[in-house]
Amino acid sequence: MNCFSRYKTVLFAILTGWALSACTGNFDDINTDPNATSKASSALLATSVTGNLVKWDIWISVANDGMRSKIICDTEGAQAAQYNLLGRGTFEGYNLLITAEKMVDNATSPALADAYRGLALFTKAYKMYYTTMQMGDIPYSEALLGEKEGIIQPKYDPQKDVFRLILDDLDAANTYFANATVAFGGDVLFDGDPKKWQRVTNSFALKVLIALSKRADDTPDLNVKARFAEVAARPLLESNGDNLRYECRNQPGMYPPYYRVTNQSWMYLRMSSVMTDILKKHDDYRLFYYAEPSEYYEAQGISVSDTACYPGINPSWNNTDIETLTGERKTCRINARYLDDPDGEPIARVGFAQQEFILAEGALRGWLPGHTASQHYLKAIEAGLRFTADNTKDDPLFHHNRKITDSYITQQLGRASLQLSENPAAFEADLQKIIEQKFAASFIQYKYDPFYDNRRTGWPVYPIDPSTNQNELVDRMPIRWMYPMEEATQNTESYQEAIDRQFGGIDDHNVHIWLTR
Repeated sequence: MNCFSRYKTVLFAILTGWALSACTGNFDDINTDPNATSKASSALLATSVTGNLVKWDIWISVANDGMRSKIICDTEGAQAAQYNLLGRGTFEGYNLLITAEKMVDNATSPALADAYRGLALFTKAYKMYYTTMQMGDIPYSEALLGEKEGIIQPKYDPQKDVFRLILDDLDAANTYFANATVAFGGDVLFDGDPKKWQRVTNSFALKVLIALSKRADDTPDLNVKARFAEVAARPLLESNGDNLRYECRNQPGMYPPYYRVTNQSWMYLRMSSVMTDILKKHDDYRLFYYAEPSEYYEAQGISVSDTACYPGINPSWNNTDIETLTGERKTCRINARYLDDPDGEPIARVGFAQQEFILAEGALRGWLPGHTASQHYLKAIEAGLRFTADNTKDDPLFHHNRKITDSYITQQLGRASLQLSENPAAFEADLQKIIEQKFAASFIQYKYDPFYDNRRTGWPVYPIDPSTNQNELVDRMPIRWMYPMEEATQNTESYQEAIDRQFGGIDDHNVHIWLTR
């Protein structure tokens, strides 16, 4: 059910209740259990909200994210996600916002209300950010007024206004969390600690601001550059332990999405050359943690500790050729630790390493006075390496005798090929390094973010083959998902106004949204 269907359902229930009230008399009194609550507690609703923020939907959605971002490839068929067919987006995030609003409404004290309001505002900003990033203009200002004001066909706000509202809500969430004095119940991620949520909120605000890099100079009302510096001075994530993340566990319902026992299909996924080439370029030991060696090259006597044993697949290659290479065992699977370890590694949504890469890019762009890009960039690389090492069992089968140690990290941080020049004349080369290293730290992490970084910066380069590209314009990557089909029938006027305003009346994968122009 999309958000507008739900609004209609709620309104129908309200109207039905009014109609029946005249003939039911004291029916509600008779049928209400005096010993039971008639509404869900804020804590119970918070459990639903916090769990939903980090959950992965089904295993194929996680695999598709990786294929779309050119991190992994499939060997079973020409998957649409790998070959750049985006399809339609989703408005599923709106349903969670209704739950979050109820969570605030049901708070039992002002002290708790601050934290729950902060969580509701963060949830709205988070969900709407990814919705607008997919499609462009979306309902925001009227999105939750179905029950309260009867607006069941909300208008679509222009994307620039959506970003303004997202940033304003994140500012307000930061204030609410800062003012909260007690832990709130129902939080499955941070035990209700408002200060940890404040850090996540501000880190996410930096992500939203860096997404505006192409529009930073022509949107003085959004004040992107000064706002970036202001948010960077607030409490931020301090380590990987602060990440907003899904914690996998060895128990039913909490296994990793790629766990072999519950999902055999991940055995057919292979490493993309976009990822392996970046790792090999800098002798990055994460190659040996992310991938399994090729059985063919291992049989030729090449050591599993040699990068030559890890051939990546160009994700634009014809699937028949990929199947042939795989049959010859000349490709490499994702590492066995993903398939065989039921505890898995956490799946981050907002993370410390990503935050530091964003700060590095902001500093490179001159948005962070008093900071150098290198200080955040090297901190980000270290955080990415430690995340992988700390969440992998010390087993040669999982790191192929290329263990990430403290001494290796020190050596890697000093590697000449990784250093930034910090010379304005070399801006693009420095930006490439930052985004490529951010990409390297995003293996099966950060839903959609690598794809959006590529759309925004062009890095890392995604290979395109017109003979295999399933995008309508075969010489390029698509720009956006189309709107959900039900919007054309259930919110027709607002939907049509939005596509007329943005795209000349045609809902299309290859037209620019405001953000990308």
